[in-house]
Amino acid sequence: MSDEIVLEEELVEAPVVPQEEQEGAIYDADDFFVFPGDPGVRITPVIRGRKVPMFIKRGVNMEAAFAARNKASRRVMTKDGQIKVQSLDEAKMNIELLLGLLVSWPFTRKDPKTGEQRPVPITEENVRCMVGDAVEAVLGELEKLVKGKKEALAPFENR
Repeated sequence: MSDEIVLEEELVEAPVVPQEEQEGAIYDADDFFVFPGDPGVRITPVIRGRKVPMFIKRGVNMEAAFAARNKASRRVMTKDGQIKVQSLDEAKMNIELLLGLLVSWPFTRKDPKTGEQRPVPITEENVRCMVGDAVEAVLGELEKLVKGKKEALAPFENR
């Protein structure tokens, strides 16, 4: 495998990571990226006193984070032509984050026509209808997941 990268028809030598920084280290992409089709990880937030099993993506990728922030932001143009964020709707941002994070949930609802229990799809409308403590519980589980990964990497940060 070559250490060269082709950029605009020009060959550029790729930087080499010093041996002491790579010895014994494994840089599994799943620790650093959230790829499309990610099966997610199981979480069990406690909502209204009940453990609710769900699957969420292993993290928020840059695209999902910026999309959530952009959809929740109100922007104005200043007199000098600069665009400035005037306000941020935190509820909308949390809804957008959940839409980007949720892989599956166990919720069902009785179909009024057939009487059968049908899965509740993960949609913006349904996430908006979730009770506030449910949203907080799911986001809290994500925070625990991220914090756990940071703590697991802590021994390697100050080598």
